[in-house]
Amino acid sequence: MNKFAIQSAIVALMAGSLVACGGSTPTTVTLSGVLFDDLNLNNLHEASEPGLKDWTVYLDNNANLHQDAGEASAVTNSSGAYSFSNVTPGSVKIGVHMHLGFNAASVTPLSTDWVNTRIINGTLVPGKEKFPFQVALVNKSDGSQFCGGSLIAPHWVLTAAHCFFDKSTQVTFAAAIRVRIGVTDLTTQEGETIDVSQLINHPDYLKPAGNFNNDIALIKLSGNATQGAVILPAEANDTSLNAAGTAVRVIGWGKTEAGTTNTLREVGQQISQDALCQSTWNATPQMLCAQTPAGDTTVRDSCQGDSGGPLFTDTATPRQVGVVSFGTTDCTDITKPGVYARVTFFDAWMGTTTGRTATDVDVSTNVAANTSNVGIGVQESN
Repeated sequence: MNKFAIQSAIVALMAGSLVACGGSTPTTVTLSGVLFDDLNLNNLHEASEPGLKDWTVYLDNNANLHQDAGEASAVTNSSGAYSFSNVTPGSVKIGVHMHLGFNAASVTPLSTDWVNTRIINGTLVPGKEKFPFQVALVNKSDGSQFCGGSLIAPHWVLTAAHCFFDKSTQVTFAAAIRVRIGVTDLTTQEGETIDVSQLINHPDYLKPAGNFNNDIALIKLSGNATQGAVILPAEANDTSLNAAGTAVRVIGWGKTEAGTTNTLREVGQQISQDALCQSTWNATPQMLCAQTPAGDTTVRDSCQGDSGGPLFTDTATPRQVGVVSFGTTDCTDITKPGVYARVTFFDAWMGTTTGRTATDVDVSTNVAANTSNVGIGVQESN
């Protein structure tokens, strides 16, 4: 194992037989398991180790490290569980679509104790928050919130570069801030607070100085978040999520009509036409606009203090498409959309920075006609 790896995840693959008439050898089996954070690297799924939600696993029949048409796939649920039916016994390649912050995979035998533990304690109680990926950036000196962000991997937060710069000068540094995760009311002690080990602004931010192009940054946490949940950023080929008219949502602790707020708020918007974004703000391809939904006469927008927070699809499984960047000064002009960093544009940069494996990974396993126990270990990058 890479000495920098601090966490692994194991997918348990258990093949159960479907007995044919007359007791003959079964022709297909059901392959099921669970993907979870193996926090202490002992290959056992313990009650304190949460499942990894919204990971895609698939049967990579042609072993090309890509999910092709006709290849069965499953998305892990809130407990990290998945299942395939009608799998032919024998050699099987299982593909894993890699997330940001993970860089390796391997096959590991699992003990019988693990199977028993999973059956008894495998259900993860969901968090109470509606948007468990929301992060508050706070000053270490007084705990005041100044920007938002989103948890995109166990120890990575996505936010806006302008949260740390005043024109061309960096004014905020890693040692001066913390993040709060799993909190809606900032006046309470709910959630967890984690120190920041590194701020990584996009290298082309402020070129030329003073504009908001490439307004995106990554925060590396000093340790893994144990509360909250990850939101998946839209990847380079997910451009359909940026289509004009797409329903999206933005959240934050920013300015309201009544002033500042300590309670997390949400508002629905829709993606704007690129032409409107460009004509209003001289927007670049790195920018995405969103505005009040068509037919709604009430202004719905993000505002000061919401910077760095996520703009995401208003779906059962949200995907992040934008990072709050800028807009009108008073946030009340319904004709002018708000501007967000376009997440799909920065997919490669985020992947390289967090150490994500550039492609999917797959492993070979032999699915027997009776119960089999093997695992796929996914290793967190440095």
